[in-house]
Parts: sequence; structure tokens; C-alpha cells
Amino acid sequence: MNMPPSPSTNENLQGSFYLSPLVPYGSAHEHYRVNYETKSSRHYTLPAQLVARKAANDETDLPPYERLAFAAEVSIRYHARRKHHYEQLFKLMMFGVILCAAVAFMSGLGQKILLGMGVIGLAAGTLVWNITAHSREHDVLRSEYQTLLDQIRLAPQPSEQDLKNWRHLRQRIQIKEPPVYWAVANECYYDVARAWGLEPRERALPPLLLRPFINWFRF
Repeated sequence: MNMPPSPSTNENLQGSFYLSPLVPYGSAHEHYRVNYETKSSRHYTLPAQLVARKAANDETDLPPYERLAFAAEVSIRYHARRKHHYEQLFKLMMFGVILCAAVAFMSGLGQKILLGMGVIGLAAGTLVWNITAHSREHDVLRSEYQTLLDQIRLAPQPSEQDLKNWRHLRQRIQIKEPPVYWAVANECYYDVARAWGLEPRERALPPLLLRPFINWFRF
């Protein structure tokens, strides 16, 4: 694929580019011809997704189906982070159970009683909080958002009916979501916006000392 010349080449850019639709080729999405008004009047082709992102300041400037894809990608990242949090918490509690049991085995009677209470407390906490179930819940939601994103990306030419179906599917997934940890969601939004080459809105973060707890409290 030919790419636009850099400003350092001999062909100086005379002005901004304009878009004209072409018949789709070699991709699931419509492509556009970008005419950079150079001295040689050469033409370059770029994917529609890339053109849309180049013209956007934030996700509100994207086409409707791209905004939906952006939201799905943020949700995928969010649920992946929440799943990782619960997995690490479960591992930490199991490590505590094993460590306390091992130390109790080599300790005296008094210490065994205290360490045994610690083992019971950690094991009970794991069962009561049902950490593994929370991890599976976020894994299922991440998978459903990934399916939605795949449908958007693989649609030959998204129609109004496609958008309605995707929005309805997204609403059905959202109904099943647990309460949102907003600081984590904001981090995911910021990461995806930067990855898309957009200019994200102001990054809203809790105070520095509270940031290690964004997965514990709904800031």
C-alpha cells in the first residue's frame, strides 16, 4: 500500500486532503482515496478506519459504527483488567492459606491455633466473596464484547439495521454487567483513545494516594 509522503520529501504538501468513496477492495470495510494536493497530483489509498481516525479529535467525531467499536474495545479492556484483579486476589489468598498451613505444621500448639484460624479465615473469605465466580463473570462479559467487536469489524458495509442490531446487543450485554469501577473504566478509555491516535478527554483520576485502590473502591 502506498502511503502519503512525509513533509521532508521534495513533494511539498500544498493543502489538506479530501475524501472520495471507492468501491471496497481487499478489506471488510469501505476504502477511500485520499488526494494529497502535491505538485505531482499523486493519489494514495488509505483504509476508511484510518481516515476516520485521522479526522477525529476524540471518539465523538468518529462515524457511528466506529464509536460503537471504540466503546466495545474499552469494555473489553475494562473486563480484562477486572478479571486480572480477581485472579491475582485469588492467588494471593491461596498463597496465604498455604503459607499459614505450612508454618502451622512446624509450629507449637499455641501458634498452630492462631495460624489455623488464619487459614480458616482466608479460606472462608475466598468462599464467601466467591472470587472465582467474579473472575468468570468478567471473562464472559469480555468474550461477549469481543464477539460484538468482531461483528462490527467483519461487516462488509455497515447499514442502519446493522447499527441497530449492534446497539441492541450492546444493551443486552450491559444489563448483565456488575457495578462499574469508574476509575478503572476511565483508565481503559484513556488507553484505547491513545491507542487509536485520538485526543482523549481530560484524564479523571483519584488522588495519587488512592490510585492503588481503584480496583477496590468505586471512585
